[in-house]
Amino acid sequence: MLFSGFAEDYSSYQAEKAALDQVEKQYMFPLEAGLVADVEGGLKNFMEKAKAAGLDKIQAEYKKQWLQYLKDSDLSK
Repeated sequence: MLFSGFAEDYSSYQAEKAALDQVEKQYMFPLEAGLVADVEGGLKNFMEKAKAAGLDKIQAEYKKQWLQYLKDSDLSK
């Protein structure tokens, strides 16, 4: 199975991952639970906070690791 061999190494973005986890708890969980009246505003606020927490760095490093995994597994073709 394609996904079973991939192990994310978040050591290079551990601080950002911890910060993003806190942002999710504070801003995303209430959205998912239906506790935010202005959903669009709440989502916008979440994304701003997520980016400030390092979302772009996390996504870039994760993508780099995933593509390397595919290359190493010869699954990128």
